[in-house]
Amino acid sequence: MAISKPQIKKKLKENGYMPYDYDTKSLYVALDYKNRIEEFQKLEGLFLTDGAKYITNKRTLTSDGHVQIGNVILGVTPLTIKQIDQRRIQRYLGRESRNSIKNEIYLEKSISQIIWDTLSTVTIIFKERGKRIILKQVRGTKHVGSNVAGRKKADILIVVKQYKIPVSIKMQTASFWESADTYWGKNARKMLERAAIEKKLDANMNGNTMRMKKPVGTTATRQEEKDVVFGSDIVRSGFIVKQTFKAKDFNYDGKHNTLTIMCDRLYQKQSDLKSNDKAWFVLRNNKNIKSKNIGINGIVVDAVPKKSVTRTTQVIERQRIQ
Repeated sequence: MAISKPQIKKKLKENGYMPYDYDTKSLYVALDYKNRIEEFQKLEGLFLTDGAKYITNKRTLTSDGHVQIGNVILGVTPLTIKQIDQRRIQRYLGRESRNSIKNEIYLEKSISQIIWDTLSTVTIIFKERGKRIILKQVRGTKHVGSNVAGRKKADILIVVKQYKIPVSIKMQTASFWESADTYWGKNARKMLERAAIEKKLDANMNGNTMRMKKPVGTTATRQEEKDVVFGSDIVRSGFIVKQTFKAKDFNYDGKHNTLTIMCDRLYQKQSDLKSNDKAWFVLRNNKNIKSKNIGINGIVVDAVPKKSVTRTTQVIERQRIQ
């Protein structure tokens, strides 16, 4: 006969553990450990004669798995959380070579780690100098950076109650808002033509391939800036986080169940954009590109913040691009 949940709790107490109910089929113990996997293995040994198995491929309670004892799931949570456990995040980072994607994963997994470890919802405070964004009752996260259909910008979704808050993540070294070939390619062709008329186009042609000696750029209109910076999802209910994340950027307060995340910049609306953040469209060389929208190979158009516009960029007034 399978061991019951009350019997499991009794055996845990007899062996120095204090069990807590999570739901009708799950419980957990809170421990001050150095290696949670070793603690799971100890519990597996304690209940080995009861058919216990340490399960690592199903994260029912924690990101390190759980011990299955009959129909009961047993988890291990930290007694105190001092900082993000980079060892557990590294397993996800190692699968990705792109630093920008690693940065997205780091944020998403750091938040989910706290939720897993506390087995509860958490309050998250995104904090920069002079600005805070507070999300209460956060219960989950999801990495969605590959879904850009319909001009979506979110890299992760933060689940608050029944809502999903879209969040776009930029590294501190990020030099552009988006690759704008699809959105602005036809206008980029017009900008090239205008640059030629104004004798500001310094470029060589080889067949249908162009190589520019100097980039060409212009300011975005207010609506264009809204589109390339905030997309179709962030503009409604989300925000943009600018930070290259490290463990020291995350501070968990167990007393108030609050995770504070330090950020370089936070953007919720266009008024949060400073002068150097303002959107520009810039044409530059990329020999591997064959643009259908611009109609000329070897060049691309990017939507970039003003601070990324170089001094050599040949500026065309936006109203002259028709």
